[in-house]
Amino acid sequence: MVGIREPKPASNLFQQVKPEKLIELMGKYHATDAKGRYLHWDEFKWRVEAGDDEESAWLATKVSRKSIAKNLSLLKAEGDRCFSYSAPDSLYPQLHEIDRMIGGGQRLSDGALTSSTEKNRYLLKSLIQEEAITSSQLEGASTTREVAKDMLSKSLPPQDKSQRMILNNYLLMKKVVERKDQELSIEFILELHRIATDRAIENQAASGELRKDNNISVSDLYNENTFYPPEWETIRDRLTDLCIFANTDHAQNDHIKFIHPVIKAIILHFIFHLQEDPRFTDRILRLRSVTELR
Repeated sequence: MVGIREPKPASNLFQQVKPEKLIELMGKYHATDAKGRYLHWDEFKWRVEAGDDEESAWLATKVSRKSIAKNLSLLKAEGDRCFSYSAPDSLYPQLHEIDRMIGGGQRLSDGALTSSTEKNRYLLKSLIQEEAITSSQLEGASTTREVAKDMLSKSLPPQDKSQRMILNNYLLMKKVVERKDQELSIEFILELHRIATDRAIENQAASGELRKDNNISVSDLYNENTFYPPEWETIRDRLTDLCIFANTDHAQNDHIKFIHPVIKAIILHFIFHLQEDPRFTDRILRLRSVTELR
């Protein structure tokens, strides 16, 4: 199997690249390429200018990314390292476009959709149903959008596992919307886990419970392990810190603590999957980010 190519560790590259050469390359290679793309090494190495050493150019890129990185000391990455993220300049036009889209939706709801009932109906049709169907299909549900919408609209019982996945996702997001103004907690996460996995999982995982062993890994199509989640004993403490981070108002008018809601949602989504890889967390976080943007 040909896997994703991994670069040498930065510590090794620092030993082989001369400082003066690194400074020279940092004038050419930045956090993103000329098109604003934040490339992984697997793609980056093929786009290095002729005559430049690809590993030296990669180190210059890594240094540039590190210079704009923000550390989140509350969140721990692999090996208890502090989690950090980088937001290059090319990201901000996209965030601005999302802000404009959300702003447009707010004006629409203030105009044509004036009553609470109308707003909820709009939300159910445009967000909850569509998201429940699309997410389930991405997770392997094999049913048509037309059949799924008919089941949800008419409150029909699911006929197979695929429809059960869609219904569970739909019920999960209704619960999220219902409690969107409440703080995130471990208890709420487990409640959502129960809803998402009810009669829809085939492994030994217990619905609504944290795992109690390390007998878990993430494998690829070739059954090769690609990721091992953190030790099970650390999960509760990690999730406690994650809830504190999620519940902190990072959208306040504070240039030091500010994190754009979409970036925050991406961080939370990523960290959730580091802990347990639960399939339902992306819906929670996307809805939370939309709520903060509004």
